[in-house]
Amino acid sequence: RDGTKYQIADSAAPIRDDKGQTTGVVLVFRDVTEEYRIAQALSDSEHDMARAQALGKLGSWRIDLNTGVVIASDQARKIYGVGGEELTMEQAVSLSLPEYRSTVYTAFTALVEDGVPYDIEFRIRRPSDNSVRCIHSVAEYDAKRHRVVGTLQDITDRKMAEEEIRRRLSEKEALLKEVHHRIRNNMAQVESLLSIQADSAGSADVAYALNEAISRVRSIRSLYDKLLIEPGYKEVSLKDYLESLIDSVVDVLGERPGLTVEKRITDVTIGTKKAIPVGIIINELLTNVFKYAFAGRDNGHILITVDRNETCTVLTVRDNGVGIDHSDVENTSPGFGLSLVKMLAEQLEGTFTIEDRNGTESVLQFEV
Repeated sequence: RDGTKYQIADSAAPIRDDKGQTTGVVLVFRDVTEEYRIAQALSDSEHDMARAQALGKLGSWRIDLNTGVVIASDQARKIYGVGGEELTMEQAVSLSLPEYRSTVYTAFTALVEDGVPYDIEFRIRRPSDNSVRCIHSVAEYDAKRHRVVGTLQDITDRKMAEEEIRRRLSEKEALLKEVHHRIRNNMAQVESLLSIQADSAGSADVAYALNEAISRVRSIRSLYDKLLIEPGYKEVSLKDYLESLIDSVVDVLGERPGLTVEKRITDVTIGTKKAIPVGIIINELLTNVFKYAFAGRDNGHILITVDRNETCTVLTVRDNGVGIDHSDVENTSPGFGLSLVKMLAEQLEGTFTIEDRNGTESVLQFEV
């Protein structure tokens, strides 16, 4: 009466008299609207599931361990390249490439017997087109029903993309290594030319200035030496870099029998973008120490420390020399080296302080 549609199931039975003659019929009508709705919803759900599996290249399967028969979804069969015929576990595993079969069996056994999660990747040869496909499969064991239920996904395209990315990355790493190598060699040539000039300089002041330039160049070249042996070329060990650099500076500026250099450097990984200014700062501070701290003295002690706290890295260069002139502390007449240090500290977004504490103490704080 209100226009609502119903799904009706009907049945009929004849009514017969004593002689077996049909005298009428009994009609039974039953409202099956709810049953029809449930059946339609199930059909829609199965259709949507099939489409989702096809779009995701994802199939589902289960193995009845009592019979060994594999029940696979349409998409799972498509991925494996098999038709609608009955499939056993042995037949399914045989489609794996020989080198993967033991992996599949071992993982399956470990799942059923020991509850080890089944999450593996392997390759198969698909009989429908003889192509090799990369498969990712995940499964769980239903002990109550004694069966294994799982999914499998064709990840061939993803694997090919990953391999292409690795290939390109390898090419770029090789190119980057070559660039670092050439920069390092060019800097070594500059260093050699400066060294020749310093050796032939007629003035001790000129020779010392050239040696300072050599030390600055070497501080950067030392970083490239580290980059060539570090994977990735993006980060270096600050401990290895600074210890090598300090030895180089001492070598260039000249060792003194009564002068000791102590290093207490905590190992911190640092990006190359920050490693270069830190290296130049160490070079400048040590150059100043060698040049001014022990004037008129035959002995002295230099302590270089690097510590890491919760917020930043702290680099300290301390000596027991004559101390620093008060005007330098107040920055009223800074030399080039000290000006360079302050500029690089700002580049690191850090702070730099220098104080007279029975000698000179220079402190650089910056975030890594």
